[in-house]
Amino acid sequence: MFTHVNSNIVLKCQDLGHSMTAGYKLAERVASLKKEIVFIIAFVVLNVLDAHLTSTAIALGSSEMNPVVAGFGSSILFKVLISVAIVMALLLLKREKLLKPLTIGMLCVVLWNIVAVWSWS
Repeated sequence: MFTHVNSNIVLKCQDLGHSMTAGYKLAERVASLKKEIVFIIAFVVLNVLDAHLTSTAIALGSSEMNPVVAGFGSSILFKVLISVAIVMALLLLKREKLLKPLTIGMLCVVLWNIVAVWSWS
């Protein structure tokens, strides 16, 4: 039996109780990541934008509202490292579906920062 996975035809072997071959599992995992790649990129980019907007707001006289990252919330390098670590952890734990709500949350934070910086300048 053949299964179509993202324009690639992969042989699915089901001989006497064998469910899937390793090649099929790998192809299926790659296909599922292709769906999430937009959220992976958006999550990291939004974190970088958040750090930039935070540093801009601090330069305008504001302060970091999140006490957890008050000392380093405007560090772009730190935000990249943390966001990549979160993405890697979610992928390793096979929880990549959580990237969509996390990305939407970061989008809300960035939009809030844009409004805040715009109103202060």
